[in-house]
Amino acid sequence: MEWLLRLFRTPAASVDPGAAGSWTEIPCAEGRSLQGHFAVYRNGVEVARVDGCIVERPYRDTAVFVHSPPAWLLAHPDGGCLQLYGPGSPWYRLHWEVPVKTFSESLAFMEQMLEEAWRLPREHAAG
Repeated sequence: MEWLLRLFRTPAASVDPGAAGSWTEIPCAEGRSLQGHFAVYRNGVEVARVDGCIVERPYRDTAVFVHSPPAWLLAHPDGGCLQLYGPGSPWYRLHWEVPVKTFSESLAFMEQMLEEAWRLPREHAAG
């Protein structure tokens, strides 16, 4: 867990990994690490945001971390895949059923999960 704490104390350079918006690349012994946020949009307007970190590691799957995930995200059917990183930590790590290897795939998966989690309680409330 210490490497994760060091990761967020390190000065960083801004990068733009494509359509993902602005994420910040941070030097990391594990590989390429990006810090930013996962978001849900409605009609082009951001309606929910969860801070996170994605670490691309050579020849391994990505490590995805979510900071203080809201209850509605943990209530998602796959919410159990987000597991507390350590006692007292605000960070949760995504444990993959089918691991992915790139930032883009990780971002797309997490934003789809957020979209589904955001929509589920509202569908039940409307029905």
